[in-house]
Amino acid sequence: MGGFLAFLAYKFLGNVIFTILFHPVVQPVFAFLNKKWYFDKVYDEVFMVQTMLFGRNVTFRLLDQFVFEQFGPEGLRTTLMTASRPSRDLQNGFILNYAALFLYGLLALILALVVFPKLVIVSPGLSIFTNAFTQLIPIVLVLLTFS
Repeated sequence: MGGFLAFLAYKFLGNVIFTILFHPVVQPVFAFLNKKWYFDKVYDEVFMVQTMLFGRNVTFRLLDQFVFEQFGPEGLRTTLMTASRPSRDLQNGFILNYAALFLYGLLALILALVVFPKLVIVSPGLSIFTNAFTQLIPIVLVLLTFS
């Protein structure tokens, strides 16, 4: 309907519309309505730029680069690198060092599982340490696992 009315106005009222549009009273109103009102510019400056700045400064820099990286993959990598440095120094390729590490581990295992319980039985004074020792075994194993 609107297209049909526009066609009729163009066909039959073309001269009248042309005369009205260039009338001194109508011309400023027509010029104001014909120009761009810069709604998109105002919307872009007020909303879009501020949203982009918020996204870059808060969500990217604070959350992604700081929080997620420090407590996520980068923090885990740094912690594992720091914790594995002593064991990396022990892995030097000499068979004697590997044999010594194996022997020390075997002696620690024998001491923990065989000798210490026999000492508790032989010396009743050490029985006060049995409760603490049994509670510390899981903690020490966890610490050794993560270090």
